[in-house]
Amino acid sequence: MKPPHRVAVVGAGGFIGKSFVHYLSNKKVPALAISRSFQWNPDSYFRGGLHVLVSDLNSLPDQVTHIQDCSLIVYMAGSTNLSAAESNPVDDFQSHSDSLLAFLSRISGHQRLIFFSSGGTVYGEPMNGSSCESDPLNPSSVYGKRNKILEEIVFSFCSQNNIDHMILRLANPYGLDQLFVKRRGLVLSLMQSCLDHRYIKIRGFGLQRRDYFSVDDLNFFLSHFVDPMNSFPAEVLNIGSGKSFTAKEVVSCVTSLLGSEPNVIYSADSDSSDVVNSSLDVTLLRKYLASICPRREIFQDLSRELKNFNLEEFYNCSKMI
Repeated sequence: MKPPHRVAVVGAGGFIGKSFVHYLSNKKVPALAISRSFQWNPDSYFRGGLHVLVSDLNSLPDQVTHIQDCSLIVYMAGSTNLSAAESNPVDDFQSHSDSLLAFLSRISGHQRLIFFSSGGTVYGEPMNGSSCESDPLNPSSVYGKRNKILEEIVFSFCSQNNIDHMILRLANPYGLDQLFVKRRGLVLSLMQSCLDHRYIKIRGFGLQRRDYFSVDDLNFFLSHFVDPMNSFPAEVLNIGSGKSFTAKEVVSCVTSLLGSEPNVIYSADSDSSDVVNSSLDVTLLRKYLASICPRREIFQDLSRELKNFNLEEFYNCSKMI
């Protein structure tokens, strides 16, 4: 029997990394998880074929050969702390570009690369209601500008070295694994507030619009490309539900789900670099999903997805933190 293809999850120490590694473990797909630190304990996944490497990307041990054994690389490394990027933009760019270039030097033409970018920041404000992949990039934040430049590095390197690649511009994923990491995101923070009554401060009077999607759907989508016979649908692809919600609308959705209101403080605080209306055109994504899973509803909008949310599992996870 041919052994399963191995996946490298680069920057696996956070929420999406934990969730994707868990998914791969359940599917018995061997994986290499790389991160400078882990906010979760990878020990429980070793039986699922997980190999863990704790290291900065620009100081990977020379003897590491596991990377070359991976047919698919999912690169999700990088801080999502926008305020930290704004406060020290030079260091932010240099550290992320150095790490990316150092890792790219380790891969070769027989491997495929999926690179995570930020759909919520690289476009800036949408030109025509929602941003599609062919729109010019006009980021206003340091975080968005950094991701734009990193995308250009990926395009250039992969083109020069004949590496099959796809850049995913993600909206805002959410899922239960956010309960176990530092940055919970708006949806899970509001849900947890309904239980522990902790105050959640929301900027911009709660009027900023964002697209939210379940990380479970992202895991399913990514796993499709473990098999190298499944080609990437595009060089760049927006990932989201295609419908954005204001923070106030998210509060309303969570209140309907749990039957109680989170403790919310709305603030006028905002920044000139904030994107007010983040909305992604997901026409290309929908077309591809229709070809690979026509009967499966995936990447539904937040109001529909929360109706199917596993509250029993949420309550059980909440007791563990």
